Amino acid sequence: MPAWIYKKCIQMKIFFKVLTKIAVLMTILLSMAFPVFAEKPIQDDAKRAYDLSVVAANNNNLILARRYIEDAIKHNYSNLDYLAFATDIAFIAKDYDKAEEYQVMMLLVAQSTLGLDDLQIAEILDQLAAINAAQKRNEQAKFRLLESLALREKVLGQNHLLVISSLNKLALLAARQNAPDIAEPLLKRSLDIARKVSGPKHGNSAVLLASLGDFYQKEGRLKEAESHYKEAISIWENKPDYSPDRMLTQNSLGQLLLRQQRFDDAYKQFEQVLLLLKRHYEPDHPYVQQAVKNIKTLEAEHKRITEQELIYDELVKQLTLHLSQG
Repeated sequence: MPAWIYKKCIQMKIFFKVLTKIAVLMTILLSMAFPVFAEKPIQDDAKRAYDLSVVAANNNNLILARRYIEDAIKHNYSNLDYLAFATDIAFIAKDYDKAEEYQVMMLLVAQSTLGLDDLQIAEILDQLAAINAAQKRNEQAKFRLLESLALREKVLGQNHLLVISSLNKLALLAARQNAPDIAEPLLKRSLDIARKVSGPKHGNSAVLLASLGDFYQKEGRLKEAESHYKEAISIWENKPDYSPDRMLTQNSLGQLLLRQQRFDDAYKQFEQVLLLLKRHYEPDHPYVQQAVKNIKTLEAEHKRITEQELIYDELVKQLTLHLSQG
């Protein structure tokens, strides 16, 4: 081999050795500067466990789903998706203490990574409040909901549709605690916000009118309930997209009128509900069948009351005749 060729080969070998050493050094430096490269196998294991947990949950195997999601969290305890899924599985299994533990972890991670004023924090607080309510820790639930409300008001202002979400949850909690004096102003404020933001004739306003109607009916304030139901229905009459809400409200109004033995008015509401249902469902659908049953119940009740009135009239007539002869 000519000397110059041999010399060139030696130079190439040295060059490749140096290049290899540089590549190894770069890999080490990258792993030190960016730990994510070193942790990638661990994150892959976490993702694999999470995916298996989702599959198990979809197959209604909650025990296996919990085992996999716990494994995923061990590998990556700061992943909000993993913590949220673990909370959901525990909640479905009615292990509310475990659900609270995961949700608190989720809250702490979110606050440290997203910041204290991120709106996702409000959603996490709402979910934590729901868990506390399931634990029958109502004061703790109220505290969480007030935190959520304060955050939304701070970020979005006093009048925003997302503020309504917090107000309605607080109202529902107050109603469950048999505190109508607390629930009513919250529901009224929600309606005021919807009217300001969306407009008095918007579907959002109608939904909140119906919610107030439900509240008043539960409290026995039937005139106020009827007024709110009718105003909501008048808004929905020209909004076909809101037909499910309209059906529920007309059914509630029908029940209210039936309580007052206003049979003709109640029949009109139930008949309208049945007509709307038939547009969306087949005749054998449970919703349609229930609507038919409501009408039959109304007719039976009407018949019973009518017969009682006839019997009463006959008794009065007989008594009057007896007294006149005596």
